[in-house]
Amino acid sequence: MLAPLLRGGLVDHEGRPVASQLPSWRETTDDAQPMLVGVYFTASWCPPCQAFSPTLRAFAQTHAAAFQVVLVSLDTDPDAAAEYIVGKTGWLAVPWADRARRQSLTKQLGVSMIPQLTILNGGTGAVVSTWGRSAILKNPQHCLEEWQAGGSGVSWWQLLRPW
Repeated sequence: MLAPLLRGGLVDHEGRPVASQLPSWRETTDDAQPMLVGVYFTASWCPPCQAFSPTLRAFAQTHAAAFQVVLVSLDTDPDAAAEYIVGKTGWLAVPWADRARRQSLTKQLGVSMIPQLTILNGGTGAVVSTWGRSAILKNPQHCLEEWQAGGSGVSWWQLLRPW
């Protein structure tokens, strides 16, 4: 179960510890849809991560009532990891110092390359989609609703079309 790995012991965008139960970490949204958690595996040295992070930030701000980002840094330097999350208001992060938890999440979610955005059901911790990045890039208007319904958030047609 992934939920225990993501609850408690998280830090905010300024590196401050946050309570284990937050208003922004709800199991359901106000309209009884599942709260979605985007577990974002990234690093400051990764150009594709740097390119995607502003898009993810905008998406997360637009959908803050139903979507929470939890950053898992794969940086090798604690200062680089701390600097990378600064300014990402509203995001939470697994502390860089908690290497065991970062490695466990990386292994359990099958991360082989970054950036990777895995979408979880916030109540159950179940994986909804491993196509989070592609869904936000190719289907930003409808991926949230598709994730809430248990879908991948993006179709093969959307993935294959060049525009």
